[in-house]
Amino acid sequence: MLINRCRNLQELAICSFSSSARVFDFDRVIEGHWLKLHTLTLGPFGYQSDFTIGPPSLTVEPGLGAFLGRHANLKYIRFLWSFKRWMSPETIPMHLSPSSLPVLDTFIGVYQQVAELPNPKTIHSLDLTSEPVYETRLTTVCPILQSLTNLTSLDIWTHIVDSTRDHTHFFQSILSSCPKLTDFHFMCTTSFTVVCLYFRFLINEQPC
Repeated sequence: MLINRCRNLQELAICSFSSSARVFDFDRVIEGHWLKLHTLTLGPFGYQSDFTIGPPSLTVEPGLGAFLGRHANLKYIRFLWSFKRWMSPETIPMHLSPSSLPVLDTFIGVYQQVAELPNPKTIHSLDLTSEPVYETRLTTVCPILQSLTNLTSLDIWTHIVDSTRDHTHFFQSILSSCPKLTDFHFMCTTSFTVVCLYFRFLINEQPC
C-alpha cells in the first residue's frame, strides 16, 4: 500500500522499539519512491546472527544508499541502532552517490554513517546517542565532527572507562571540533556504575 498508493508521502517511520528485536527488516520499503518525502526513520539496525551488520540492504549496493539517492528532499533522517553486546564496526558503508541528500539538515545515527554523508556542510543538528563514544575512538570521531562546518546542535553519548581520571581533554576535543555549536547535550556513562549523567548546555548562554 505504501509503495503504490501513497505518492504524496512526506514522513515515513518504519521501526521497532522492541528490546528483543536485533534487526528490523525494511528491505521491501526501500523499493519505494516518494518525491515529497522529507522525514525518514528506519531501524533498528545491528548485528545479525552471523555477526554482519544488517539488514542486508543497509550495506549492499543497490540498497539503502540507492533509496536515499532517490529522495533529494530528505531533511531529517533517524537511523535506530541496537548494539547490546558488541561495539559497532569501524566503518559502515552507505554506498551514497556524491549528489545524495543535498538538503539534509538533521541526522540521528552512528558516527560511521556521518562519515559517509556526501554533503556534510548541510548538517546543522546531529544526534550520536545510539551508541556510546569511547575515548579510544576520539581520533576518528573528531575529524568527522570537524567536517560538519555548520553544525550548531550536538547530542552525544560518551563512555568513560576510568572514572577516576581527568577527562577534560575528552570533552574539550569534542567541543573544539564544533566551533559553531549553540546547543550541546551529552550523556556520560562509566564502566563501574549504573548512574547516568545527562547535561544540556546552551553554549551562547552558559559556558561549559
